[in-house]
Amino acid sequence: MKDVIFREERLIDREKEIEFFKGWFEKLPKEILWVYGPKSTGKTTLIEYIIERELFDDFKLFKSEKYNIKYINFRAKMIGNYDMFLQSLITPNDVEIDVTSSINLGIFKMDIKRYKAIQDKRLNFFDELVEEFHNSNKKNILVIDEIQKLEDIYIDKDKELLKEFLNFCIRLTKET
Repeated sequence: MKDVIFREERLIDREKEIEFFKGWFEKLPKEILWVYGPKSTGKTTLIEYIIERELFDDFKLFKSEKYNIKYINFRAKMIGNYDMFLQSLITPNDVEIDVTSSINLGIFKMDIKRYKAIQDKRLNFFDELVEEFHNSNKKNILVIDEIQKLEDIYIDKDKELLKEFLNFCIRLTKET
C-alpha cells in the first residue's frame, strides 16, 4: 500500500495498523479494543479511514452488506448531561440525518415513543441498544471516539454515565 491521502491528511506507513483493525472487525471479539496514544497522532483519522474506505461498500450511500456500523465522535458534541448524551446518539425516525463521517455515522434511529420513554427513564437506554444490535443480521461495530467526555455525567444521582456505558460495552462483548 502506498501512502494514502485521506481528508487532506497523509497516512504514512499505516499498513500494519489498517490490517490489524480490519482483522479485528472480522473476528467476534470477546474483549473491548481501546485505542489510545499521544494527541494528534492520527488515531481518529485512521479509524475513520478504515470505516469509510475499508468497511463500507459505498460510503456515500452509507451501505455495507456485511457490517452494521455505529460510530460517534464525542469531540464534536457538547455533552453536559444525560439528556444531551441521548440527543447525541438517538434521532427520532421522523428526523432526516445528514451523515458526515467526522461527526456521526449510523446513530440510532427509533420511534419517538421509545425515545421519550428512554428520556423519562422508563426504558433503559443500554437495553435498547442491545436490542438494536440483536436485531441486526450484520456484524455489529460500535466505535466511540473521545469517550472520556462522558466523565462526571450522571444518569441519575447514583449512576455515573461513563461507568454504565463501560458496563454496557462489557455486556456486549462478554455476555451477548
